[in-house]
Amino acid sequence: MKTNLPLKPRGRNAILTLTAIVLTVLGGGLFAVPRFMATLYGAAVSADSTNAARPAGAAILALGVLAWLTRRRSKPHVRLEFRCSSSGLS
Repeated sequence: MKTNLPLKPRGRNAILTLTAIVLTVLGGGLFAVPRFMATLYGAAVSADSTNAARPAGAAILALGVLAWLTRRRSKPHVRLEFRCSSSGLS
Protein backbone atom coordinates (compact mmCIF):
# COMPACT_ATOMS: atom_id res chain seq x y z
CA MET A 1 0.00 0.00 0.00
CA LYS A 2 1.52 3.27 -1.12
CA THR A 3 1.14 6.34 1.07
CA ASN A 4 1.78 9.97 0.25
CA LEU A 5 3.48 10.64 3.57
CA PRO A 6 7.01 12.01 3.32
CA LEU A 7 8.23 10.01 6.35
CA LYS A 8 8.79 6.31 6.51
CA PRO A 9 7.23 4.50 9.48
CA ARG A 10 10.56 4.38 11.33
CA GLY A 11 11.04 8.16 11.02
CA ARG A 12 7.45 8.81 12.02
CA ASN A 13 7.87 6.63 15.12
CA ALA A 14 11.03 8.49 16.09
CA ILE A 15 9.33 11.88 15.74
CA LEU A 16 6.29 10.76 17.72
CA THR A 17 8.52 9.30 20.45
CA LEU A 18 10.52 12.52 20.75
CA THR A 19 7.32 14.58 20.72
CA ALA A 20 5.78 12.37 23.41
CA ILE A 21 8.83 12.73 25.67
CA VAL A 22 9.04 16.51 25.29
CA LEU A 23 5.31 17.08 25.78
CA THR A 24 5.13 14.72 28.76
CA VAL A 25 8.03 16.41 30.53
CA LEU A 26 6.70 19.91 29.83
CA GLY A 27 3.08 19.05 30.69
CA GLY A 28 4.02 17.10 33.79
CA GLY A 29 6.20 19.95 34.99
CA LEU A 30 3.50 22.54 34.45
CA PHE A 31 0.93 20.32 36.13
CA ALA A 32 3.00 19.20 39.13
CA VAL A 33 5.33 22.12 39.85
CA PRO A 34 4.11 25.25 38.01
CA ARG A 35 6.11 27.67 40.17
CA PHE A 36 9.38 25.92 39.36
CA MET A 37 8.56 25.87 35.66
CA ALA A 38 7.70 29.57 35.74
CA THR A 39 11.01 30.46 37.35
CA LEU A 40 12.80 28.12 34.93
CA TYR A 41 11.41 30.08 31.99
CA GLY A 42 11.76 33.47 33.70
CA ALA A 43 8.04 34.19 33.95
CA ALA A 44 6.44 36.08 36.81
CA VAL A 45 5.10 33.85 39.57
CA SER A 46 1.66 34.64 40.94
CA ALA A 47 -1.41 32.77 42.10
CA ASP A 48 -3.14 33.48 38.78
CA SER A 49 -0.27 32.10 36.73
CA THR A 50 -0.13 28.99 38.91
CA ASN A 51 -3.86 28.43 38.52
CA ALA A 52 -3.61 28.88 34.75
CA ALA A 53 -0.55 26.63 34.39
CA ARG A 54 -2.12 23.53 35.93
CA PRO A 55 -4.92 23.03 33.34
CA ALA A 56 -2.52 23.94 30.53
CA GLY A 57 -0.06 21.38 31.88
CA ALA A 58 -2.78 18.73 32.03
CA ALA A 59 -3.71 19.42 28.40
CA ILE A 60 -0.08 19.27 27.25
CA LEU A 61 0.42 16.08 29.25
CA ALA A 62 -2.62 14.54 27.53
CA LEU A 63 -1.13 15.41 24.13
CA GLY A 64 2.10 13.70 25.17
CA VAL A 65 0.23 10.56 26.17
CA LEU A 66 -1.68 10.64 22.88
CA ALA A 67 1.58 10.93 20.92
CA TRP A 68 3.06 8.03 22.90
CA LEU A 69 0.06 5.78 22.30
CA THR A 70 -0.12 6.52 18.56
CA ARG A 71 3.56 6.00 17.77
CA ARG A 72 3.18 2.27 17.03
CA ARG A 73 -0.02 2.46 15.00
CA SER A 74 -0.03 0.43 11.79
CA LYS A 75 -2.12 2.99 9.94
CA PRO A 76 -0.24 5.86 8.29
CA HIS A 77 -2.24 8.47 10.12
CA VAL A 78 -4.51 8.81 13.09
CA ARG A 79 -7.98 10.16 12.53
CA LEU A 80 -9.65 12.17 15.22
CA GLU A 81 -13.32 12.90 14.82
CA PHE A 82 -14.82 15.89 16.53
CA ARG A 83 -18.56 16.22 16.66
CA CYS A 84 -20.14 19.51 17.48
CA SER A 85 -23.61 18.49 18.56
CA SER A 86 -24.42 21.84 20.14
CA SER A 87 -23.81 23.77 16.92
CA GLY A 88 -25.68 21.30 14.74
CA LEU A 89 -22.61 20.00 12.91
CA SER A 90 -22.25 16.25 12.57
